[in-house]
Amino acid sequence: MINRSCLISLFFLCLLTSCKNPSLTYAYLMQHPKLIQKEMMHCQLTLVENTECVEIKRAANDFDQLVLERQNNPEQFGEQILRAEEHLADESHSGSDVEHMKILLAVVAATSME
Repeated sequence: MINRSCLISLFFLCLLTSCKNPSLTYAYLMQHPKLIQKEMMHCQLTLVENTECVEIKRAANDFDQLVLERQNNPEQFGEQILRAEEHLADESHSGSDVEHMKILLAVVAATSME
């Protein structure tokens, strides 16, 4: 009887932990602009100023800045992408280089007219 209740408890624990939102890191948010919007709405509605909302606001501001850069000077923004691609082709790139490239491409995807 104890084994059965333990298994049921374990099942529900696994179920609850699997439903939890992924960690909303700055890099993750910058690569998912729709999530930034959704989370900003949540922070504004709850009026909570926790560390997660501070990070969301920082990502929103930075993403908006990149969008403005692309709109104001699309050629320079494209050159920035090309430089990032060239750097990734080198053997000496890091994980942050890959994240930077993903962020630039997320800006392009969010601002493309299709």
